[in-house]
Amino acid sequence: MSAITTIKTYTPKSFEFTPKKDEVLKASLFNYYDYPLNETIKSAFVDFCTVQKIILRETHYSDDLIVFRLEGVNSEEKYQNILNFPALQFIEPMPYLKIGIDSSAKETEVELKTPEPNIDYPIVGVLDSGIADIPFLSSWIIGHESAYPEDRLDKSHGTFVGGIITYGDELEKIEISGVKGCKLFDAAVLPDPNKESVAEDELIENIREIIRSNPNIKIWNLSLGYESLEVDDCKFSQFAMALDDIQKENDVIICKSAGNCGNFSSNKPVGRITVPSDSVLSLVIGSVSLDGSPSVFSRTGSGPAHINKPDIVSYGGNFIKSGKRFVKDGVKSFSVDNNIYDACGTSFSTPRISALLAGLSHEIEEEFDPLLLKALTIHSARYPEDVRLTQIDRVKLMGYGIPDNMSNILYNSDHEITLIQSDRLVKGKYMEILEFPYPESLIDDKGYFYGDITVTLVATPVLFSGNGVEYCQSDIDVKFGTFDEIEEKEVTKSHRNEYGPDSLANILLPDKYRSRSVNNSDHDNPFVRERTLLNYGKKYQPVKKWRVNLNELTPANKEKYLKSPKRWGLRLTGVYRDFAETRAGLERTSLYQDFCLMITIKDPNNHHMVYNEVSQLLENRNFIHSDIQLRETIQERIRV
Repeated sequence: MSAITTIKTYTPKSFEFTPKKDEVLKASLFNYYDYPLNETIKSAFVDFCTVQKIILRETHYSDDLIVFRLEGVNSEEKYQNILNFPALQFIEPMPYLKIGIDSSAKETEVELKTPEPNIDYPIVGVLDSGIADIPFLSSWIIGHESAYPEDRLDKSHGTFVGGIITYGDELEKIEISGVKGCKLFDAAVLPDPNKESVAEDELIENIREIIRSNPNIKIWNLSLGYESLEVDDCKFSQFAMALDDIQKENDVIICKSAGNCGNFSSNKPVGRITVPSDSVLSLVIGSVSLDGSPSVFSRTGSGPAHINKPDIVSYGGNFIKSGKRFVKDGVKSFSVDNNIYDACGTSFSTPRISALLAGLSHEIEEEFDPLLLKALTIHSARYPEDVRLTQIDRVKLMGYGIPDNMSNILYNSDHEITLIQSDRLVKGKYMEILEFPYPESLIDDKGYFYGDITVTLVATPVLFSGNGVEYCQSDIDVKFGTFDEIEEKEVTKSHRNEYGPDSLANILLPDKYRSRSVNNSDHDNPFVRERTLLNYGKKYQPVKKWRVNLNELTPANKEKYLKSPKRWGLRLTGVYRDFAETRAGLERTSLYQDFCLMITIKDPNNHHMVYNEVSQLLENRNFIHSDIQLRETIQERIRV
């Protein structure tokens, strides 16, 4: 900022009010980040509403948000009095949610399966409308919990979602998740919309209480959201912040659908993702057809502050144009009467990813690590060969692509290796590896390094709910590339290592590569489906991914950065916004970010035994490392 030209008195965000019987409003007060002051303001607001004969209740979205549910605002005078309350940030009608399913019978047979008595299965919690105890699913349901009486539920949607989690691959007769069986916890958080409506604050409370009361369930499917309330460019939704708060509080992953849009039927562009798909910590999933092309109804990103959402996509069906009409090509699952139906939607691509994450978590015999699971899934994702989109459009529509199945995610061929670093980066420190073990076998006859490199970073950012578009208050800068020599450095407050690279060239930057590679205009190049080459710049992104082929560097950069002899290095640096640093200073707390970094190095020609070579380099260079412990013996990835 170079100058402030105008300062205006803040006016609370409001709406055109018309008194309605039984209308519920949502009022948000400013958070002054001063506990005594906030408590005084809340007490004053309660007293104010009591005098006005307004019924109010404070609702818990997150620790940083001060939100009240208001009933009895039945006159223009009361509404204007609320607008004049000094600490009011905004007031709006309380949003209400509903879900439905447009399905039709499908002639498909699938064999009924039951859990083997001596096998331990992964579990997914299904936050939905309830799951019916039909023969196909009853033996897979480990428990029910509902916020509503049985006669107030319509279990059609939840049953369809549960069927995909447990029978998804069998119903489509192709391997998508690769998970052979998944148990279900039925968490009914939505009533039948024809009998009862649910307000946003009630739904959040239902989700929070059910997740909190089932601490052993770590993967939760949430195929719910608003039909048309799109995310805002300038702020994150309070619903999304609430989901982030729930995930941090309970150490879980919520797999969230990106939302559906019907604009395709009137030849209009697809709309933006809907609230709360702007949740930073949720894994947000869009939809593709079986051939891998984006489904016409799958909503597009990005989210607020250009955050990349959806994260990934999976199979959720499609509508195919035939003449002047669209024909449904849906995914298959079960109805409440135990028959097989088909339907389309991101609601039904999301449970495939929930099953995949639950399967990965179950196979990895280590402490639950949400960052590792998200990183494994996103790291494996690819784009289909026939999808001809620019880099930006691909990410907006498909996130980082379609994840692989479980066994492929956990398997390394002999011609590649994946290194994983899970750690905590404290403010004022950085992580640097000066002798990164890049395989010397990947030097060609002319003396240039080559190889396919995939780098994925998933971090838990510092989040402050009252900062609008600057909700994400931290970032991690990743540099990976080559340098010539290790030289002595002056030890300073910000640089405490007396040795460092003379100049680390970051080969993850798009400007190092040929323009056709950056623009994805080289459609005949077989690597185009793999390539992910984004310039994240100063965008605060908790998930970042690069996938590059070193042969695509410009000739000048290839000569400058890849001509051996070269050393390889890695550096991670934490970045924090001024607000976070100021708050940490006032509260005398330390800022940090937990992260999981994955780097895969692959011989694109499948000639050299990269796995063995890098493993030996790790030993020779005294890296402390171990294999990820799995339930079954397969060739594991290496954690450094």
